[in-house]
Amino acid sequence: GIGSKLLAKMGYKSGQGLGRQNQGLINPIEAHVLPKGKSLDAVLELKKKNKLPDAFKIKKHRKKITIEKQKKIPEQKDIFT
Repeated sequence: GIGSKLLAKMGYKSGQGLGRQNQGLINPIEAHVLPKGKSLDAVLELKKKNKLPDAFKIKKHRKKITIEKQKKIPEQKDIFT
């Protein structure tokens, strides 16, 4: 992606650590998607109780609901044609 292109321009070679003496991180930090509308405290509590739903399932479910809502809306005739 764009990040790897920027790093390559700055002299980074794949498989080496970051930093002047290549002592830094080798693997990228993973991003975790959290549920929308929840505070970090609430998310940590849900994780402790193992009740945190999979964020990807939530996102997929929201997309499915949006598509269903769009199908219910009748198409309006274009007034400009």
